Amino acid sequence: MSVVSAIQRRVPGLYLLMMFLFAGHASAADLQLTGVSASPAAISGGPDEPVEISFHINQSGSVVLEIYDAYERLVFHTSSQAPLAAGDHALRWKGVDDRGKPVVPGAYYYVLKASTKDGSNVTYDLSDITGGKILNIDDIRYLADEGVVSYTVPATSRLFVRYGIEEHVMLGTLVNGKVHLPGEYRVPWKGYDASGRIRLAGHPKLEFFVHGMRLSRNAIIVKGAEPDRPVLTEPVDSADIRTPGLKPVGLNVHAYHKRHLCRDFAITLELVGRKLPAGDAVPVVNGRTRFQVAVAPEDQAVVQSQRFEIQFYLDNQMVYENEVSYTPYNWTWDMSRVPPGVHYLTAIVVGYGSHFGVSTMEFRIDG
Repeated sequence: MSVVSAIQRRVPGLYLLMMFLFAGHASAADLQLTGVSASPAAISGGPDEPVEISFHINQSGSVVLEIYDAYERLVFHTSSQAPLAAGDHALRWKGVDDRGKPVVPGAYYYVLKASTKDGSNVTYDLSDITGGKILNIDDIRYLADEGVVSYTVPATSRLFVRYGIEEHVMLGTLVNGKVHLPGEYRVPWKGYDASGRIRLAGHPKLEFFVHGMRLSRNAIIVKGAEPDRPVLTEPVDSADIRTPGLKPVGLNVHAYHKRHLCRDFAITLELVGRKLPAGDAVPVVNGRTRFQVAVAPEDQAVVQSQRFEIQFYLDNQMVYENEVSYTPYNWTWDMSRVPPGVHYLTAIVVGYGSHFGVSTMEFRIDG
């Protein structure tokens, strides 16, 4: 077995990277873009802090710089205008779109395309063959006296940070697929579940669950508060969408998702056919009681893009699950089996793509 064949079988990601680096570069006569780098790799955006994408071209040719957002949309492009001489050059991006408007904070990806008068061309794009590897966070902890969750990120990445109790009972999402630069983070958290009803601070089984993936090497980060959902103010022509290529196997599950469908979502849990008390009073239930789980309208597309199941927990203990589910979902339970007192019922919609929706309601059973 050849060395290349062995790498292809045992380390498929490395094999793809080797094919990218060497395909079309069999001799020095081929058009090549090498020594590519971006500096700085993170900006605040604006004319006073541009990103400079440096590169070496081995033949005289024209070079185009394209900037894509995390949703594969072309937001900016510029070119060298006249052909460049063989040698070292650079093109700049100031964190704006093609209309000169500052882009929203988040991750962007640069692509270089070179061509010569005789028709030779080459594209430098690391979007699909780098990045996506699992990033583990081991030092996450809750600082109760400060009301923050602290953790350290070793590399530029996109993270989901969730909290709950042991056995992976998810009770809320603290960080919903946001871009992180290397460094320490301190995220405010009041110590309650997503509904604000169940106090988790001080719970002996409190646990944080982190899903993280490294971003690709051609990522440029525009710093700031990244929006939860795509920002699209006008239609984008299909020609302005980058077609993703094949990704290596073995990456973080979120690396294979379309960005606009990659987030935890909002759900509701409500009583059906019962008149609710006014104000914040706790509803009283008894006998056979029907509950309904529904997904927020703005998150329907996320849930429908993947298979999912629904789980119900009473006071953090699982009481029912349906592995082939739909929404809205009605579930009836006989409350005569539940002891008197105040209880918490939590519904968790578990997407098979590692996305979650959580809702908790409080009720009382009189003795």
